[in-house]
Amino acid sequence: MNGLGGSQWFAAIFDAANKRDQPLVSEADNWVFTQRVTGVKGDARVYGGLIGVGPSAKTSPREFDNKAYRLYMDANTLLREVLNTSDEFFRVCVRLAAKHDSPQGYSIVIRAVKTSDFMTADVLRPNFPTLKYLAEETLEIHPDIRDVYYDVTPKPPATIEYE
Repeated sequence: MNGLGGSQWFAAIFDAANKRDQPLVSEADNWVFTQRVTGVKGDARVYGGLIGVGPSAKTSPREFDNKAYRLYMDANTLLREVLNTSDEFFRVCVRLAAKHDSPQGYSIVIRAVKTSDFMTADVLRPNFPTLKYLAEETLEIHPDIRDVYYDVTPKPPATIEYE
């Protein structure tokens, strides 16, 4: 590890998320994952929800990319909006690419963090075109993957890994 700290990349496969009828983030569709994920509250490890925010697969490709890009670039506002509105969620991710919105298939959530002590971690912010390319290639290669997200939650309130 160098003086800047180490970086770690993770990917987790989840059952496809379900669209939330009452969105927490008004300018985009909200997708709730059924699996619980780890978080940190005070000094305790807790389990809570994972919410995905982003455009519908029915959105035109250009508008999909524009909306996903805006959400990704304004991740701190997105995090505050979700985490201050609900005690249910500990992690927030941005939908980067999608084949369809049906409950069939799986979702992949990518997470990259940088830490020097593993007590806290900052989210790495790769450039959006790189993430978009990774997401689209994943959808093309894997027929059972429905959509791809990028986790924008630091530690705390998230843990570094998925459990």
